[in-house]
Amino acid sequence: MEVRCRKPFAAALMLVFASQAAFAAPGEGPRSLRKLEPGRAVHVTMKTHEGFNAIWIGRDGDRAIFERFDPDETIGVRLNALLEVKPLPQSREMSRENAAWGTLGFFAGLFGAMIGIGLALRGT
Repeated sequence: MEVRCRKPFAAALMLVFASQAAFAAPGEGPRSLRKLEPGRAVHVTMKTHEGFNAIWIGRDGDRAIFERFDPDETIGVRLNALLEVKPLPQSREMSRENAAWGTLGFFAGLFGAMIGIGLALRGT
């Protein structure tokens, strides 16, 4: 092989191998994992169709880190082994309690303002 052909041949060979290496990068996991904030309760489904409930902690390289509910342990799962990660619905008791406190705050603000206005007008 002549000296003139070595550099273009090496460049073409490097381009071919670099394009193959780009697709070998670790995956980003399921799309449902991208929008979750850390600390959220989730249901994790693996590609083997096994599932468990856990708290989403975050990513560590090519692994997803979860704190399982039962048994209580921290695990790291490869992103390419995950099928789906769904947020668990919040409990209804908590929602009812929040709604009750919101209603109480609304009425306290409404009647508190009316009483304040009445006291201000009465004093004049």
